[in-house]
Amino acid sequence: MTDYRPTFETEISPDLFRSDDPAAAMRAVAALPIMVRTQILRILMFLGGVILTEDREIRDGSFAAMKLAFEGVDNALDILSGWQSRRDLNPEARQVLATVMADHAGSLNAPRELRGRAERMAERALRGDRPTSAEYDALLRWTYSSFHPEMLALSSRMKEAGDAMRRSREDAAHEARHRAVDARDRIDTIARTVRLISLNARVEAARAGAAGRAFGVIADEIKSLSEQTEKVSAEIGTSVDEIMANFRIV
Repeated sequence: MTDYRPTFETEISPDLFRSDDPAAAMRAVAALPIMVRTQILRILMFLGGVILTEDREIRDGSFAAMKLAFEGVDNALDILSGWQSRRDLNPEARQVLATVMADHAGSLNAPRELRGRAERMAERALRGDRPTSAEYDALLRWTYSSFHPEMLALSSRMKEAGDAMRRSREDAAHEARHRAVDARDRIDTIARTVRLISLNARVEAARAGAAGRAFGVIADEIKSLSEQTEKVSAEIGTSVDEIMANFRIV
């Protein structure tokens, strides 16, 4: 006889805890309500296996799969409801959760209620007090009328908050780039002025002959300073371009 033990992923995406990839963390946080929804669908499916089948192996396997799905729901709800105490979360993900869950904490009541009702119905079936098809159908109707819309709305709100943060980060990055480019341009202007002063100083030193020798040394130092300034300016421009090219956001 084949052992009926469905398996599936119940762990939270590790991207949610990555501090080096805000884009991945944003996608992971928006996926949390979808994870709850997916696991609830699995719970309902396997609940049907517990309630409706006469095969003990399928019934036991379905209940084991339900418990696995319970674990997935609990993992996601722990983040959605307890994010304040999770210092390991990506900072941007924490900010999205803070923004969204302040107004949507009540949306977590439905999955908790559904989880509890499904578990109680399954335990009844295993004790021999099998729920009726009408009870199962009522739970399905409640799920699709109340639970699913709330989870979809929560996921949409998570994405909106992430998009708003992305736009804010982009605006800040472009503003910083503008300031850096402006500073580089001013440095270029100063370097050109210093180079011109150096050129004039060398001309005057040549005219003065031996008496202007010390002045010529100073002119050479000024020229060297100008060249170094231009080099630093070019490096600033390159660094700014590299930062913008590698600025990873959602």
